[in-house]
Amino acid sequence: MRYIPNGGQIAKDMLKRIGFNSFAELFDTQIPQTAQFKGDLRIKEGISELEIRRLMGGLANKNLSNPSKNFCGAGLYFHYIPSIVDNLSTRAEFLTSYTPYQPEISQGTLRYIFEFQSFLTSITKMDVANASMYDGSTAFAEAILMAKRIMPKRRKVAIAASLHPEYRQVGVTSSEQFGLEYVTIPTTVGGGVDLNAIEQFTKDPEALAICVQSPNFFGIVEDVKNISRIVNPSDSSIGTDGPLLIVTVAEAMSLALYEPAPADIMCGEVQSFGNYPAFGGPAVGFFATKEKFVRNMPGRIVGQTLDGQGKTSFCLTLSTREQHIRRDKATSNICTNQGWCALRSTIYLATMGTKGIREAAEQSYSNAHYAFELLTKTPGIRRVHTDDFFNEFVVEVNDLDRRFQAALNSGLIPGVRLSKFGGSRNELLLAFTEVHSRSDIESLALALRGSN
Repeated sequence: MRYIPNGGQIAKDMLKRIGFNSFAELFDTQIPQTAQFKGDLRIKEGISELEIRRLMGGLANKNLSNPSKNFCGAGLYFHYIPSIVDNLSTRAEFLTSYTPYQPEISQGTLRYIFEFQSFLTSITKMDVANASMYDGSTAFAEAILMAKRIMPKRRKVAIAASLHPEYRQVGVTSSEQFGLEYVTIPTTVGGGVDLNAIEQFTKDPEALAICVQSPNFFGIVEDVKNISRIVNPSDSSIGTDGPLLIVTVAEAMSLALYEPAPADIMCGEVQSFGNYPAFGGPAVGFFATKEKFVRNMPGRIVGQTLDGQGKTSFCLTLSTREQHIRRDKATSNICTNQGWCALRSTIYLATMGTKGIREAAEQSYSNAHYAFELLTKTPGIRRVHTDDFFNEFVVEVNDLDRRFQAALNSGLIPGVRLSKFGGSRNELLLAFTEVHSRSDIESLALALRGSN
């Protein structure tokens, strides 16, 4: 649809047709005088296309945009994205796609969503995955709400202190109207969740769900198998006697290296698969569960079937949002499956394959551990946690303000300061992936060395 601006006499004729002489009269019918802005907006006169390119180029040049010089993580990660992902995903038919309400004209969209679901069930080892979610944090929020639907009489949710604080915030905010009580499971010196505290919580008759993240917010790989055994000693008790285990994943690349947790609900972020961190998004969430819980799962599921001619075809099999069924029967108001970002993840996974993803994960692990050894030998930098980590870890840095600025002056973004999340002002969270070379890591160590 073309945009046709109307002004001058056309605008006057339109106003006259609806009974007004000016826009001011039109606004007066809906907006009180006290709420209307009076005066001139401080907006400069328009400039030429050449001038705007110069202006925007100058602003862009202030950004430190080289991924190999950026060591931030905390939920969004720089990974190498094959050029085929950009090439295919920017085809016009994908950029203009919409909800596949009519399967007869949406087979392409339905097929790639089905493939996305198939990839995620293979990676997570879960029975079923949906067509994707908004992002990792809202997927986590939906997991809590789903647990409440499964066991409506229970009300206590335990959330690990090592879970991403922004995920926790979104989860609590989204479910606060359901009368839930939240309990924090502390972490140990090693950086992982306290297993004794989990075991104690499972004995509470009102225990609804236990939420952990692995690798957790500090990069530590949680003992998810042991956690699962504590939460649900026998699978038959799940959903009846024991609380549900919700496992969240923020760094999806870890799924290629570590055995997925035997959880009841697994959710999180797959931005690492083919999507750029950009300035914090857009991202793409995933959501997987066991087959017996499928009718409580939010979002939509694409299924494979045969058409009237016996040919393979795809359609929306379970789509329980409020636009499709009676609102009181809806499982959520998730109104999109973040389709384009999920498409990019699908192309990425198909291109990289099992071997390619594992190699990227192994390089990320190797680079992070090389950086850890190098940085913790640097005077004034100390390790914070003792447990094993994947591609992210926390260090305490003496005089972090000065050293952090020195790294910025060298063209590096040396991680995320945990003071932003309530941690110590000297704690620094660093992430490493396959885009970082040994020389990049050595440059970081040199920049953070400072003068002692």
